[in-house]
Amino acid sequence: MCFFRCSVPDCQRRIQMRYKSFSDYRPRHVLCFLGPEGGFQRLLLSVQASIEDLAVDFEIDMAFSQDAFDDRMTESFSVCWDQVDENAWHQHDVEAVMSHGCVVYVIGPLMEVAETLAVSLAALMLVKRVLEAGATAAKGESAGVAHGAARWRQLAREAEGSEPCAVARACRLAFTKRPITDGDFFSSVGFHLVGLPEVFVPASSSMDELALSAMIDSVADEMAADGVEAVVARHGAKLKPSMTLKKTISSTIHSVASILPPLCIELRRLTATSAQEGRLSKSALGRGCVKTPLRRMVFRHQSWSGGIG
Repeated sequence: MCFFRCSVPDCQRRIQMRYKSFSDYRPRHVLCFLGPEGGFQRLLLSVQASIEDLAVDFEIDMAFSQDAFDDRMTESFSVCWDQVDENAWHQHDVEAVMSHGCVVYVIGPLMEVAETLAVSLAALMLVKRVLEAGATAAKGESAGVAHGAARWRQLAREAEGSEPCAVARACRLAFTKRPITDGDFFSSVGFHLVGLPEVFVPASSSMDELALSAMIDSVADEMAADGVEAVVARHGAKLKPSMTLKKTISSTIHSVASILPPLCIELRRLTATSAQEGRLSKSALGRGCVKTPLRRMVFRHQSWSGGIG
């Protein structure tokens, strides 16, 4: 495979400890780009040129791309907007979705654990390049997460030229949805796209949903730096198949999207630090946890949802 290259092997090796032997699951990226009315051909050309330059094993899905407004996009993006970073999106990003005139889907290759970080970096750089070329909005379909154009560019800048674990963090923040809850746990979905287990934190760990998200991110940073096995031992956690998510989404996501995470870390004795509790700010009030069922977290594209409406 030939992708946008970055020096990530040491970090990736630490990430895949026990993970690789636990599952042969192979996720993939699915990206959605919106463009203005009358801009379909230009968007197609810019996406194809970006693929050829940055991520040659990605491809445009012409079967579901369309030179027309898609009335499902407003609801889809409203569910998928990142709810953690207070500057993740702005009103003009919402308006860009509402006024779009065309849609282009891009599908990435199925990834082995050893490839996830390099491929996710390629996906992030692809999003940045296509937005610079005139796309008006972008969304990661694999975990159902959207950012505004400025936030996508910021995450790409953070990944460019960074040390390996910083690259992993930028890619994880770009393509992960969190916090999601079933009432008992708050969790991530999308960590598997950078070779990490999903993280489940007990809802009782904090009353602050953004603090819970910070805890999830903190554990992910530890796994990227120290390896999965060390973090499992450190927190007295359980590494196990992600059955909670499996029951919820296995009937709704077709193999093309491949978002089903193979395993998760379940933490039962983690408590929020004062710094994590302090993450809640006035501008973030009301943006907390997404309580929407997982089947609505992912844009229900016919071929990816098994016909679930």
